[in-house]
Amino acid sequence: MKAVVKLASGPDQIRHLDWDKPVPGPGQALLKVLAVGVCGSDVHILHGRFGGDPPFILGHEFLGQIAEPGPGASCWRKGQRVVAENISGACGICMLCRTGRGYLCPEKRAYGSRSHGAMAEWTVMPAQALHAVPDSIADEDAALTEPLAIACHAALTRGGVGFGEKVLVIGPGPIGLLAVRVAALSGAHLAILGAAEDASRLEMGRSMGAELVLSAADPQWRSRLERWRPGQPIDCVIELSGSAAGIVESIELVGRGRRVVAVGIAGKAVPVPWDEAVVKGIDVRFCFSSAFRDWETALDMMAQGKINPSILVTHRFRLEQWRQALELIEKREAIKCLLLP
Repeated sequence: MKAVVKLASGPDQIRHLDWDKPVPGPGQALLKVLAVGVCGSDVHILHGRFGGDPPFILGHEFLGQIAEPGPGASCWRKGQRVVAENISGACGICMLCRTGRGYLCPEKRAYGSRSHGAMAEWTVMPAQALHAVPDSIADEDAALTEPLAIACHAALTRGGVGFGEKVLVIGPGPIGLLAVRVAALSGAHLAILGAAEDASRLEMGRSMGAELVLSAADPQWRSRLERWRPGQPIDCVIELSGSAAGIVESIELVGRGRRVVAVGIAGKAVPVPWDEAVVKGIDVRFCFSSAFRDWETALDMMAQGKINPSILVTHRFRLEQWRQALELIEKREAIKCLLLP
């Protein structure tokens, strides 16, 4: 089969080449890959800035169709469309796994970086990680279940966003845009803040439900934010940019006694206004990956037609065009790219 493989550590080292078709072992299922999304982390893998265990096949956002259930996976049938929760390698017996947080298990080997992912014609996934995709969900929407599940985890599971709350999303990447939509569906009032180069993404944020769209390039953005629903403090800031400015602003802008959901990874040490956070009594909730319930919530939202994440797809490529897709993501000329094996 053809696959996009990171062959060794360091910059580049990624090739589109022939790779052995996988065989499902006990408790696994062989999947025909129907579509796979390109993530910003794939760009970091390209440049050697993201840890992993090469050689590995890239790709962690995808839709597959069951071709062959392995031994012990008879609960799944051939032809079912499925998506896979990112819990590959989780031990299943530690406290985290047994309390539904296998995504935090130290034994987890995330696919697309620490185990084989789905930028290939075929992939093998643990049967326990699979979620059935309802027939009413289109292929391209289903392929983006993973980023939508993360948005649900950030806005709902960790953020607890509720009706009438005032919410600021910092970082209009795909997950940030989906978080805007998820929070809006919960009845919250939304604002979104991005950098100067995020103009097209910020406009997408408006269509996803943001009442207020702010660019850091506008010297008046802070005063505009202060005039938005005056008298009501910001109940929740969801920080997805991972930038030093965004992290500091999340603490400065959130209301006293309210909460910050930290999603973005900075990749370096960032000075934080710690004393201000303490004095304001902020509840800082760090947010990583997504849980079983987040995946089911994401699928329910799509099945009911409340959200169509494929609206973020700006480009579609064949698998062998992977480099072009990554370049467009890196240049911010694309919001989301799909590879179609």
